[in-house]
Amino acid sequence: MPTAVTIEWHVGVIVLWGLLGHPDTFVAYAQVTLGETAERITEPVGLMLQHPKLELVFSGGEGRLVKPCEPEPESESELANVFYLR
Repeated sequence: MPTAVTIEWHVGVIVLWGLLGHPDTFVAYAQVTLGETAERITEPVGLMLQHPKLELVFSGGEGRLVKPCEPEPESESELANVFYLR
């Protein structure tokens, strides 16, 4: 975590997702499930509340080689939007 002095040099926070639990849970219950590395998405919240000038850059994607046959669950970017803006 940057110090209060160095935070003034920063313009934003980059969040690398890759921590979804089960996207189907969101479809069923409208809850974003977080995996073992949940601090990737939760830690920036406190930092951004303390320093509102910081912008958020979110990076997420799909790592499956073969897509499932059933309809796709929400994408990571849609889930991040729900998590950060709700």
